[in-house]
Amino acid sequence: MGSFVQAADTAQQCVIVVDMETGLDLLLDVLGSFPRDRALINRMNLQTDGQVARLEIQALRIDGTEAERLRLCLHKMAGVRRVKFGYRAVTIQR
Repeated sequence: MGSFVQAADTAQQCVIVVDMETGLDLLLDVLGSFPRDRALINRMNLQTDGQVARLEIQALRIDGTEAERLRLCLHKMAGVRRVKFGYRAVTIQR
């Protein structure tokens, strides 16, 4: 039997970390700020400690301009304490 090889592409994954107050309304506002027509969210992690939450979102198809726009938008929200973003290379199987 032959081996099975999948083709793969390399992409830049945007990682956005939001430190904020806990609460469902704020969480939904933060998630609603992502560009629905472009961003492909492929991982989320929410950690809470009392009244403070840290949300880490990993998404494809967010370029530097869009990430900065998103960071500024999120930072203006009441209850958001800090927003950081960066990129990492990921391999996508086709």
